[in-house]
Amino acid sequence: MEGHTEEYIKGFLQYLTDAKGASENTKASYIHDLNLFNKFLVEKGISDAAVIRKDDVKEYIGELQAQGRAPATVLRNAASLRAFFSYLNKAHVMDGNPAEGLEMPKVEKKIPQILSVKEVELLLE
Repeated sequence: MEGHTEEYIKGFLQYLTDAKGASENTKASYIHDLNLFNKFLVEKGISDAAVIRKDDVKEYIGELQAQGRAPATVLRNAASLRAFFSYLNKAHVMDGNPAEGLEMPKVEKKIPQILSVKEVELLLE
């Protein structure tokens, strides 16, 4: 089945709504991420999601990092791509998932700040 990535994105949105019952925020995030990815693909001359390779996804993730995107944003984009390609597998558009097994940036875990006794007393006053 050959088609344009934009059509697959529309199908994915419908799938998120019908099969997954995804929230509006979740759908908006996925669609935003996928539209940016599609723009990247169009610039590379790729209009059919079925021909996307792991190297294309690596290059896109690298571009996000080069743009200075936060690691959490890069990870969310990668998760969006994995979910999209998983959908394309279920729809028999492609075999395999080119977004699986990519090396991702580490997200810095921040240690929670602990209030001093004085700060707690002031807060309780």
